[in-house]
Amino acid sequence: MSILSFAQGTLIALDLPARQALVVELVSKKHYPAAMSLNSFTFNLSRLAGPALAGICIANWGMAWAFLINAMTFIPLVMTLFLLPPLEVKPVENDRSMRRELWQGFAYVRDHALIRQLFFLLGWVSIFGVNFATLIPAYARLELGLDATGYGFLMSALGLGALLGSLWQIWSPAARPGRAIRAALALSGLHLLLGFALGLWAVAAIWMGCGFAMVTLMINMNTSIQTLVPDALRGRIMALYSMVLLGTAPLGSWLSGFLFDHAGGRSAAALMGLLTLMGLIPYVRIRLPREVLLEETL
Repeated sequence: MSILSFAQGTLIALDLPARQALVVELVSKKHYPAAMSLNSFTFNLSRLAGPALAGICIANWGMAWAFLINAMTFIPLVMTLFLLPPLEVKPVENDRSMRRELWQGFAYVRDHALIRQLFFLLGWVSIFGVNFATLIPAYARLELGLDATGYGFLMSALGLGALLGSLWQIWSPAARPGRAIRAALALSGLHLLLGFALGLWAVAAIWMGCGFAMVTLMINMNTSIQTLVPDALRGRIMALYSMVLLGTAPLGSWLSGFLFDHAGGRSAAALMGLLTLMGLIPYVRIRLPREVLLEETL
């Protein structure tokens, strides 16, 4: 199982930056905010429907059939990729090296203040504010005494909030770093609310708000960075984006579990919210732009 998890993580690390960059190539930079919002909508819709369908498969046919059916769903995706029209490939320098290309990506993030600030925000919130895979089951068990059904209900509330956030982004697509800050502030405030003794429905409403804020944050972070970076560096910058987003998740999960073990459910959730808020204090002075316009980056 460890080998399979390692292989899955490796493939995701290869797939995510390439897929993010490919979206821009397919729809053009001008339409990327709307495309990213639509992509997030379909992702969160599948996250709502997927567990329910998996549960039906497992209950009726067993775990093996559920994995087999899931694997077969990749066939239409692979066929679609083969049917895509070939993209124009620009000539590259003969003396390119992996080390040089990697350094160019790091140097671009380092030298551009707005992108550097967005990367720091992404890493900070990924560690302290977006650990739902750890927070929700621990909170459901320790504070609410829920079983698997109750845990599924809270996860569905999170997914519904994410779905609503995706729809909102589709209706108002743009690269808005300022909106990402407000979403991060909302995440920290919602975590702080979990420090109070609340009932099931109140907690579900908070998780739904967290899902909405999480999607709003991630979409605006992604679209802002994709709007700002040049096409020649897009793949490398998105690889760094994926590294920060996915690489910080284990640290955040460990920290969440540690706090739950030593401080209890409500206190741990509130502490994560407080830590998230502390990382946002510099942005009160920085004041990220409300919107990044395409014309400013050409």
